[in-house]
Amino acid sequence: MDADLDGHFGTILINSNSEPKITGFLTHQGNKFAVQTGENQLEAYRFNVYMNCRLFGINHLSDFADPAVVEARLNDAKQLGFEIVYVSVYNSWFKRGTIRWDEHTSVDPDPASFEILEDMITAAHAEGMRVHIWAWGDESRKQTPRGAGGINGIPDRRVQRYIAARLGPLPGWTIGYGFDLHEWVNGSQLDSWADYMHAHMGWDHLLAARGHRFAQTPNNLNSYDGFGRSVDLTTTRGGPQNYTEVIEDINSDLTRPHFYEERHSYLRSGFNLDMDGTRRLLWWQTMAGGMGGFYGFYSSSPYPYPNPEQLRCVRDFWKDRFLLDMEPNNTLTDGYALATPDLEEIVFYKEDTSSIRMNLSAASGSMHAVAVNTTPEYEEIDLGQVSATDQTINLPSRSDWAIAVKNLPSHDPSMDKTGTMWAPYLEWSLTNDSYTGNPYDLVASATFIHTQSGETRTSEMFFDGDDTWKFRFSGTRTGEWTLTTQSADRELDGHTGTVTINANPDSETYGFMGQYQGTDGTKWVRSKGNDGQVEAFVPQLVMYLLEPDDYFNDPAQVQADIQTFIFEHGFTGFHVPHVGGNWFDMDASHPVTSSMTNPDPRTFEALELLITRTHEAGGVVHIWPWGDQQRYQTPMQLTGGKNGVTDRRLQRYMAARLGPIPGWSMGYGFDLDEWVSANELQVWRDYMHDRMGWSHYLGGRPVGPNSGTNHSAYVSWNEPLDYSSYEHHKPDYDVYVAAMIAVSGQPVMSEDRFRIRNRTKDYTPEMTRRGLWHSTMAGGVSNIWGNLRSSNGTVLTNGMSFPYPNPEWIKTYSVFFFDHQRFGKEMMRANALTNGYALRSPDNKRFIFYRENASSIQINLPPGTE
Repeated sequence: MDADLDGHFGTILINSNSEPKITGFLTHQGNKFAVQTGENQLEAYRFNVYMNCRLFGINHLSDFADPAVVEARLNDAKQLGFEIVYVSVYNSWFKRGTIRWDEHTSVDPDPASFEILEDMITAAHAEGMRVHIWAWGDESRKQTPRGAGGINGIPDRRVQRYIAARLGPLPGWTIGYGFDLHEWVNGSQLDSWADYMHAHMGWDHLLAARGHRFAQTPNNLNSYDGFGRSVDLTTTRGGPQNYTEVIEDINSDLTRPHFYEERHSYLRSGFNLDMDGTRRLLWWQTMAGGMGGFYGFYSSSPYPYPNPEQLRCVRDFWKDRFLLDMEPNNTLTDGYALATPDLEEIVFYKEDTSSIRMNLSAASGSMHAVAVNTTPEYEEIDLGQVSATDQTINLPSRSDWAIAVKNLPSHDPSMDKTGTMWAPYLEWSLTNDSYTGNPYDLVASATFIHTQSGETRTSEMFFDGDDTWKFRFSGTRTGEWTLTTQSADRELDGHTGTVTINANPDSETYGFMGQYQGTDGTKWVRSKGNDGQVEAFVPQLVMYLLEPDDYFNDPAQVQADIQTFIFEHGFTGFHVPHVGGNWFDMDASHPVTSSMTNPDPRTFEALELLITRTHEAGGVVHIWPWGDQQRYQTPMQLTGGKNGVTDRRLQRYMAARLGPIPGWSMGYGFDLDEWVSANELQVWRDYMHDRMGWSHYLGGRPVGPNSGTNHSAYVSWNEPLDYSSYEHHKPDYDVYVAAMIAVSGQPVMSEDRFRIRNRTKDYTPEMTRRGLWHSTMAGGVSNIWGNLRSSNGTVLTNGMSFPYPNPEWIKTYSVFFFDHQRFGKEMMRANALTNGYALRSPDNKRFIFYRENASSIQINLPPGTE
């Protein structure tokens, strides 16, 4: 005992995790893999490992020292529908970069190797993924511990304890002992290894040894060899040959999960692993009850999979459908069936067919069914309500088909609502007094399906205090929508209703913002009216109040500002500057502190008031959630930092509360180059979109170009986002044009604030007027404007613009282009027609000409113009 290390103690406070895709340790329930999803909660897990030796070397530890390579490796797996990546370690346990035991003399673990493993495991786990490790290889290539002190010898035990101490507390990994084990290690040595590891780890991790049946120690896998060898566990040679073999294997031991650890690489010789064989094996494994598998590419394998969408389809189909209590029940069908004991949820699967028999005569009542063709990209065919009878479902074509059948929840009339197209949004409240933990971390959602078209919108719920959860919906089509709630929390799950969306009596009401790809760049557009027509516009925004409490619960203030700046000036809407710490405490200042944990509903109420009133007036609101790091206006101070636990909690709350409301967009903040990377920005954008359910434009301003027309340095920053943003200083027409064409497929915002103030880069009223015309004649670049100098010279510091000294200049611009609907979505630059600037429609029926400081304009209309 070491006195310096003994007797230390402390207290650890564990908060709930707001990130839904973060799960706990992988374990099992009977012969199914199971993952921890909450305190004393398990969910069934499909365990399929993926390797790619075509792109990432031999998938050895040394191939993943670069975090960028790890990220690429994870993305490669996700694109193919896999959640577990493979890595081998061999003798790098002792010395990083070594494979063979004759390449080193070390008898101690190498911390550098463990750092790589830890980084890889934590990166995978943060993405909802896992890592499967092969500790050793085979002895013929000296990839074992036999030459490094022996199997379970003193150095090997030292490594085992180090693995247990460093990796044991980390969720997100499993370990297999290696391959060709029958050649170099015996059963008692493998049992001793597993027992020793489990005794020292402290947390559940599943261990495997291919071909060996472990003694009855918990959390060991039944792992199968694939060559029909004389070992404990093996498939037929080149197997499994069919579904029957899979189900016989998984049912041979109901106490442990099962894993085909032979690598079923694409087109492997001696195996039936073409595209059909690979896809079908994945389906057989799950339909048999959850057999694990191992897929991918050797360095010599043909590459890539010719139909990766078939692999993604497997993943997407089984999401939230594979349940712990499901068991094979093939008496229900002429194919294969996996069903819960009460027949409340059933999956039917049949190959090379155009029909499937479903015997639902023992079900409790009518059920809802969807069919999926397993060969193209995942797409559901809604079969509607099916009766509790023995029936045959005819399918549109001959293929491999799956049908998911689920009991219809009882209809709750209190959930029925009627609304109008686009606005106002509808809201529901549910009471839940049995929740535990942080209520802001409870995950629940509502799915809305348009009966006629099948269009689907999903919105998460948000905690609103007093045991109340709410969710919202805005209709994007008239007609009937069905509503169903989903949650692991029983009080929030399974509520159903019908939503009727009628035509909006205001036929000029706008919907959600979108984009239109023209020949000379992409324009900002909005849906409009009950038929959802697309109308082009240019968001010309005016600076709004810094503090949400300046307009919280004050509709008169908001309405007065709308009257001044939208109706009288002609601006399109407002820009809300860095919210910062106000996300968590409306009464606080903008700096963010580590003590901030939960969103403040009052801040959201203030923003909702501004957004909805501005939307009613035909305008939009653009929000900067963060500022710059020098003033601590960023999420870096929060627990977990950017995209960490607290930031994710806020992002989910934003998506749930604001997502269903039309009329807003969001730029990440300013001076972003100082504190956020392009990848972190893309991660934020993707996470928000995954949860919003409706279209909102998300972007973030890079550092330039402050001058000149070269935008190439910022293309890679903007491409993953929804609009291109730039920090221009006094851009002219040519700069705007260059911005429009820099990134194809995105509208553009010049996202510095063009202020009348007293600094070198600031504007005058005349520059403001010309900037409005330049940005629109260039094709439609959005801007942020502000007059911070009053008539007596006072400069405002609360972020709000003063009225402009010549509001009629701005109003004339607005009336000319938008009140008269002259700025069409298809308009393109046509400066060859004039000695100024010109826009024209493709059919040459509409033209706009503009020239400055002139008393004449040359107009050269094309031949045939009427």
